[in-house]
Amino acid sequence: MFLRCVKSMDELRQMSVLSGFLRCKVEEKGWSIKKFAEETGLSDSYAYELLAESRKKIPTDEVLNKIADVMGFGKNDRKYILDLALKEREIGGPIYPPSPIPLPEPDLPPELPVLSEPEPHPSAPHPQPPSPQPGTVLPEPESPPSPPGPFPHPPALEPSPGPVEVSWTHRKVILGVVVGLIAGLLFGCCGSSVFIPLICQYLNIQNYPYFYGF
Repeated sequence: MFLRCVKSMDELRQMSVLSGFLRCKVEEKGWSIKKFAEETGLSDSYAYELLAESRKKIPTDEVLNKIADVMGFGKNDRKYILDLALKEREIGGPIYPPSPIPLPEPDLPPELPVLSEPEPHPSAPHPQPPSPQPGTVLPEPESPPSPPGPFPHPPALEPSPGPVEVSWTHRKVILGVVVGLIAGLLFGCCGSSVFIPLICQYLNIQNYPYFYGF
């Protein structure tokens, strides 16, 4: 990690592992040591000593956690500097290369959940008609209504009878009755009964059925 930040092998031998790691992180952000002190709330003298080639003090976990929060360290980088400080306390001083603790692995981005394809739902089976029970007589399907037949033709109109011709004999009777009635009016009621038969006899209609009614 911090091997790319040192300029020479002599500087690598003189700088502790923890100081070199923190110095690389500061340079990656483009900060100066003074800017690093302002952002972390450390004094300038302590910040210079912490990132110096020769360091005597061991930073506390509180200071390291604050540095990790301000600089946005991931889980692996935070654990790495805390383990280095713990090891320095155990041996009583800074650790110089070669480092007894392996360098931290880079933080991997969180794995995205794999979206499983939705399983296709089986289509619902089509309903089947109920099977006939033994001994059950199924009704016959109704036949469609037959189309209507041709409309009946209207009955032929019978020719209207012509004017009824009145026979000449009937006319004679009517004429005799009319003349008899006129004579009756002139000569009285008895005149009608006398003149009507006479007139009919004169008109030769004795055989007409109406004549016998008088």
